[in-house]
Amino acid sequence: MRVSPRVEASTRMNPEECVMKPCAGDWVEIRSKNEILATLDNNGRLEGLPFMPHMFQFCSRRFQVHKRAHKACDTVSGNYANRAIPNGVHLELRCDGSAFDGCQAACLIVWKEAWLKPVSGRDAAMIHRNVDVLPARGPASARGCTIEDVIAGARMPQDGHAGGTRYVCQATELLNYSRWLYDFIQSLRGGTPYPRKPGTLRPGEVSPVVDIDLKAGELVRVKPLDQILATVSPQNMHRGMSFDVEMVPYCGKVFRVRDRVAKFVDERTGLMKQLKTPAVILEGVTCGGRYSNRRWLCPRGIFPWWREVWLERTADTQTQKASDPARAA
Repeated sequence: MRVSPRVEASTRMNPEECVMKPCAGDWVEIRSKNEILATLDNNGRLEGLPFMPHMFQFCSRRFQVHKRAHKACDTVSGNYANRAIPNGVHLELRCDGSAFDGCQAACLIVWKEAWLKPVSGRDAAMIHRNVDVLPARGPASARGCTIEDVIAGARMPQDGHAGGTRYVCQATELLNYSRWLYDFIQSLRGGTPYPRKPGTLRPGEVSPVVDIDLKAGELVRVKPLDQILATVSPQNMHRGMSFDVEMVPYCGKVFRVRDRVAKFVDERTGLMKQLKTPAVILEGVTCGGRYSNRRWLCPRGIFPWWREVWLERTADTQTQKASDPARAA
């Protein structure tokens, strides 16, 4: 078997294992169902890429690499620009639509390198692809992902959507897993993660409320982005208040409470309004206009409003000096 000169340590297997980067023409074996489940989170994804239910039929079978899946055309946003995809290959296997009520788009499937292992050319006989169906539902893996999780991850209830169902596949999630690489690089350099991410509250779930009665002068830590997204709708709304993209650079950092906000003059009407759920503003934490095209580098310096559920008191003596907001991005 021709071996690529590039070798990298697998992030999902044992530390001592190494995975050869497969290239076009190489033969690989798709790992077993349990091995693949062990790589997935509870939504059936690895590095943001869904493992779709019908892909299980190919487990433990051998195929030839068609080409590297290093990038993909963005058909989600409509920009049709190429997006980088980390650690993926194509095996010339296409989606049969069986997990998506018969979708006939026949998209080429992306396989993560962690789902594959190399085989020698002598043993690399091609095996028929169009046999088997979804495997019987099995026990949870060591990481907690089950067949049920993968099946459930392929669709999401959606209020107002035709049929009440939103299908979730590799094509619909392209932007999410192509942004994984961006977030990974940013995490290495201590930078801001990709800011435009939707909230994860499901339709019908109520936004949680926390009242910790914060006072001016107290030190608080802004919660990590994923914890905040779990409290807002896919439109990033929390009981009528938006979690704005310009607030993302401050996640995970410590600041001092400037004041509580309970009433305000509505700029659109000039009328005084009262917040049903109070918010707080943080000292020096202002909108920087970094990520919003229509207000890029706006100099107004508006204070974002923070729900208390997005904050937590900090008693860490190492962080008693609040973060410098100017360096938060």
